[in-house]
Amino acid sequence: MIFDTTGKPTSTSRNNVEPPTKRERDPPRRTVRTNPVRQEASIRFTEKPIFPTTTRRTTYYSTTPSPSFLEAARLPRTTRAPTMELEPSPNALSLERGAAHFRQSLLATTDIRSNTPEENTTDGIVPVTSQVLAEATYNFNLRTKTGKEAMIASLPTDVQTKLQQPFGKDDIDHSFTNSVTLMHTFLPLHFSDFLDDSDWKRLYTTCTFAREFQTLLADYGSVDFTPLRTNFFREGWQDATDFDHDRSDMLTACVLFYRGDTASVVRYVGGPLVGDHRNWDDILNSIRGIVDNVTYNNIERIFKTGCPARCNATSSTRNLWDYLEYGNHSSATNNDAILHKTLLKDEKRGHTIMLDPRLIPFIQHLHVCPVGLVDLNHPIKSPRFIYDASFKPNPWNETVNTWTTKTTEPDLEFPQSFQRLLVWLWNMRISYPDEEIYPLDDDVTAAFRSLSWHPNMVSMHGMVVLDKLWLNCRLTFGDTTSPPNFEPVAIARRELAKHFYNLPNVEELAAKYIPNLDILLPSKADILSIMRIPPDSLNPGVQSTGSRAAHTPPYVMHVDDNLYGALRKYLRRAIAASILALYHIAGFPVATQPDPFSYEKFDLTICNIRKLIGTMIDTRSMFLWLPDYKRLLIVALLAEWLEKDYFTIHEALVLQGTLMDASRFYRWGRINFFILSAVIRKAMSQKYEILRRGWAEERKKYWENKIANTALPTSQQKLLVAHCCDRDYARYMYFSNDRTRIGVRLNAEVQLFHDYMKDPANPWRINIGHMIPRDPVTVNIGDSSFYGVGFFSDELHTFCMIPTDSAIRRRCNLNSRHDEYLSQNVMEYITGVIDFAFSITFLEHLSCEEDRQRFFPNGVPPYPQTLSRKDNVTAEKWINAAASDSIQAQQLIRITGEMGKSTKVHQAANHIDGDDNDEADMLSRPDKPDYRLDPDSLSAHLDATLAKYARFQQYKVFLPSSNLMDALHWALRPKSKIGKTEITPPQLAQPYGRLVTIEEFRVSMVFLH
Repeated sequence: MIFDTTGKPTSTSRNNVEPPTKRERDPPRRTVRTNPVRQEASIRFTEKPIFPTTTRRTTYYSTTPSPSFLEAARLPRTTRAPTMELEPSPNALSLERGAAHFRQSLLATTDIRSNTPEENTTDGIVPVTSQVLAEATYNFNLRTKTGKEAMIASLPTDVQTKLQQPFGKDDIDHSFTNSVTLMHTFLPLHFSDFLDDSDWKRLYTTCTFAREFQTLLADYGSVDFTPLRTNFFREGWQDATDFDHDRSDMLTACVLFYRGDTASVVRYVGGPLVGDHRNWDDILNSIRGIVDNVTYNNIERIFKTGCPARCNATSSTRNLWDYLEYGNHSSATNNDAILHKTLLKDEKRGHTIMLDPRLIPFIQHLHVCPVGLVDLNHPIKSPRFIYDASFKPNPWNETVNTWTTKTTEPDLEFPQSFQRLLVWLWNMRISYPDEEIYPLDDDVTAAFRSLSWHPNMVSMHGMVVLDKLWLNCRLTFGDTTSPPNFEPVAIARRELAKHFYNLPNVEELAAKYIPNLDILLPSKADILSIMRIPPDSLNPGVQSTGSRAAHTPPYVMHVDDNLYGALRKYLRRAIAASILALYHIAGFPVATQPDPFSYEKFDLTICNIRKLIGTMIDTRSMFLWLPDYKRLLIVALLAEWLEKDYFTIHEALVLQGTLMDASRFYRWGRINFFILSAVIRKAMSQKYEILRRGWAEERKKYWENKIANTALPTSQQKLLVAHCCDRDYARYMYFSNDRTRIGVRLNAEVQLFHDYMKDPANPWRINIGHMIPRDPVTVNIGDSSFYGVGFFSDELHTFCMIPTDSAIRRRCNLNSRHDEYLSQNVMEYITGVIDFAFSITFLEHLSCEEDRQRFFPNGVPPYPQTLSRKDNVTAEKWINAAASDSIQAQQLIRITGEMGKSTKVHQAANHIDGDDNDEADMLSRPDKPDYRLDPDSLSAHLDATLAKYARFQQYKVFLPSSNLMDALHWALRPKSKIGKTEITPPQLAQPYGRLVTIEEFRVSMVFLH
């Protein structure tokens, strides 16, 4: 076998080998070279005639009885072939002494367990070794072009590939190294003359991994891998139903040639491994001046250098062994057919490279992660392949997501993308009240797979699947840095789409790409049903200049989903701009890469209703809701819970995850979901405590003994022991089949959800106006104390003051552990409940029609928002999140949930500094400490308030209804009196109160009791 300096291996026949030279018959003694760095440039590779003639096998395991590497990986650590971390020898004063030191190390690390067959001890098994020229002479004139080319041609091919491949140059920001073991020296030794034939013979007969190395050379020593550069995609590859094993053989041979350096392989092969189907210069020229400088620089780095932006990491052999021993997640190991289909798609396109798994111990700087599958039983989605870059087999292991961080990567914008779309649709509806708005979306095919890892990062993204070693050359779904590195591409696409939208000939430019559209036109009745929305300071509508810029879609990117919309006459323009923008940034369609634009979503009829990122949206009613199939699945899941008496922790987590997603679209559902979660959490906590008492000491001793051998400081060992114990408990609880009884309270909570959701007539939706920032129609500023609660609204000229009775004051002064204790946070939240009841009554009830006409001559805005300002942070959070761990607060939140069921009013909260809350402070407490409940004292307090704040004299007073006060009394019961089945408040009905004059208030004052 001959490897020339271009990297092309050629084979020779043993019958035509030239007679051995004197140097080959009697090799000279080796001497120390004065310049060992330049030695590599003088190496030429020739075939030893003593290597036996073999036929390359189609299997991937050695035919010798010695176990393969993967089989050895499954052996216990005590019986596995030992590895050795090589260190510089203190006696390596010459190559001879170095060789002697190596032989001594070899004897200490060989696998003497193996029973080597007799045929393995005979002559004729010495591998192909390289001959090193005694001296190297250079006569390059670097002042001429020819001399420079000759000098470059004389360099080792791995150096040449770094010079010739423009993608992924070496830099200080991209480095991943693994500790060196004995096996990592085999390839460099093979390509040198450091060991003679007897050394190799001894090595093969005593070391398991050396025999594996021997079979690799026998299988791939004659493989010509140069077609990887010129014929990577062979004829018929698109229709292939199995992996390209010939390509895998060439890639394996290429890895062997480059001494296990996968970065050099990626640079040598180029092509799809580095994404060179894109013209980087054209892309950068097309976005220059359109995107900001930060995005431009990120795009330039991603396309020319690779991802991530920064990673300097070091691993160990033990770390790699732990991952190899773990293997893959059960979801993957039990679904070979799905794995084969997924990997076949990536392997055909060059997104990942498939190698012989026997290469694992000989590849430099390798790391592997487990893989899994999600959405296996999803009714709509296809199973999704996950590269689990976060998983750790043991707490002390390190993996990809511990070596990288989002802080060094581009910022993420997509978490706010959906709200930006809703804001744009709301403003479009303001400006175009009589036209149909068509929501649209499209996505990117294999979005993460369109970007490449830096060549030095490829070996860090390995996986062993289907008995093959795979190295991911493109971004994976599971890396922390994948979304941030795709974000600049998404931002650039957004800005390009806006740019193309305003070009007059954009439809002509994209004519051959625009799909046929099935558009549903609205009737006159449909137009009349559109919700009319008045503008406000936060939502003035889109520009009314009449130009195209007035209705330019936002093109917000939610990861790979492009969300936008358009009027009927601009639909083709909007779609054309989106397509062209994607092609300009991701590359136009080519035969060897998937079309980046996914046309599947345009097979459906385009109308005012569309599903966007799993959410139904209607641009006429401006509502969001769950798809029907999701609601049916939730009802079925709840029905299963009602039929069983016990549940596992895993089942509880599935239920909570399902309801958490659904509750985003209905405030009543959100309130009851958090209460249900609190009940489940309590049951899980009780289970956790039982578990801790049962085997806490046992697991603690186990981890103490196991971690005691680590080199960590004592303080860190203690922290790691605690972490390991908690991890054990969590894993046991998650995977355990131990069941917990479904108590009466939990059953009642589930029943409440089920009964409501099973009836399609019960609404489960939310208006866009409640999802975006808007001007509130009223700002209710409130405060509370032991003596009372109060609030006022300057917008609606109303205030409220409700004194507390003696029982409430007594309970507020009890110890916090007392069963009847009322906290100040609960009192503050009561103010929020009452001011919400006031807002609903004022804005919706007929009894307030005259007042509404006075303050809203043009009508109350649709689905109005109110703002409740509090100087208590906890109460503010309870209002916004609609959740609390406090049992009494949960009952109060239920009251707001019941009121919110049938109202269009939405309540939000923000903070007001206590020093600026004088009026509400005065309403909730007296000036004098001897404040009593007799009419004279209450009237004196009212007079003092009116005298201090004169504008209140013109206001009306809100008196809560007895129905609302009974509900508050129900919520404020002591904890011991809160029943397990009484989970809903007394029936509430409007009006929740009435507006009275100040004089009427004097004689009709109510108390919080």
